[in-house]
Amino acid sequence: MKLLEKFENFIVLVFLGMMFVILLFQIILRYFFNHPLIWSEELARYLFVWVAFIGASFGVRDSSHIKLTVIFNFFSKKLRTVISGSTNIVCILFFIYLIPDSIRLAADQFSVASSAIGLPMGLVFLAVPVGFVLMSIRLLIDTIGLFRKTTQ
Repeated sequence: MKLLEKFENFIVLVFLGMMFVILLFQIILRYFFNHPLIWSEELARYLFVWVAFIGASFGVRDSSHIKLTVIFNFFSKKLRTVISGSTNIVCILFFIYLIPDSIRLAADQFSVASSAIGLPMGLVFLAVPVGFVLMSIRLLIDTIGLFRKTTQ
């Protein structure tokens, strides 16, 4: 799992760094030289899509997604484990259900090029199934960990 974490960290770090540099360069060119780049905003937007879906996997990894902890904390530890495990399983099934359609959508978009840089839109849409797969893996790991703690 360290490899998965390193992969996610590397991709997010590289993409956020690229977004920063591209947008900073765009601001400098636009406001100081009055010569904006045509492609910078589009590329930054596509990088942001990837960062958002991989970032959702970070949220799953760190259990930082929105939940009703006020109500959740009233339950016993065993019931909280059952609820968390059940919720994780439902989410995993939902993501697995969506993965094939998101792959088909991405595949269909490879024939469409983006307007400014000519990037195949399938590369942008590929962030969706990758994000779903990463979130499913993270939820599966979390669910196994939940039930291992319960049995010990």
